[in-house]
Amino acid sequence: LLQALGYLPYVTVSKLRTPYTSPRWPGITIDWDNVESIGMFVELEALVASAEDIPAAEDRLQKLATALGLTKDLL
Repeated sequence: LLQALGYLPYVTVSKLRTPYTSPRWPGITIDWDNVESIGMFVELEALVASAEDIPAAEDRLQKLATALGLTKDLL
């Protein structure tokens, strides 16, 4: 699809992703990525059913980030 739109491959990124879920944080996935030649990254993701749910999800993600020790300078 992207090539049909005129896009060409620019760089290939190799990573190993390990997803985590917890009953303490339902609806949130933590993905731990080990990106080759770059390092480790953490991605927090909350899926929402509607736009009205976004503020509550953002609040829960911030609370989880704080519980994990992720500070704003790391985000």
